Amino acid sequence: MTQPTPQWLILHTQQTGDDPTLTGTQAHPRHCKKCGRLTLTGYDSHIMAGLAITNPNPLTPRLEAAAVILHIPTYRLWGTPGHYQLTPRHQPRIPPLGTHPPANQVTVLAQHNCHHPPLSRETLPTRPPQSAIDLERIPF
Repeated sequence: MTQPTPQWLILHTQQTGDDPTLTGTQAHPRHCKKCGRLTLTGYDSHIMAGLAITNPNPLTPRLEAAAVILHIPTYRLWGTPGHYQLTPRHQPRIPPLGTHPPANQVTVLAQHNCHHPPLSRETLPTRPPQSAIDLERIPF
């Protein structure tokens, strides 16, 4: 038997717009509730996590520099389609900890902003590829 959703969670969801189904650091493809564009959404850490809502468009080193100048948070994308994770890379007004590899060696995404187009036109696959159908094993 499933338990009803606790009242505090319902109120929290209504007040903040947070999605309680986003657990861990896995980034899920979602459509923005305000503009309808596709995003990758997930928490950016296991501890003291923030909700990262990113455009699924990888940034080149120049585009990442533009995002930093424009004070747009950036995130490093890890994993494969269907198993993506996000970690913070550049957060405005927060000094960086350590060094980060250049954007041409890792996948970097910018935070989603409904009122602006993505910085890049290239789009990442957000779902795992469909497995090929083995025509030799069809049961009819």
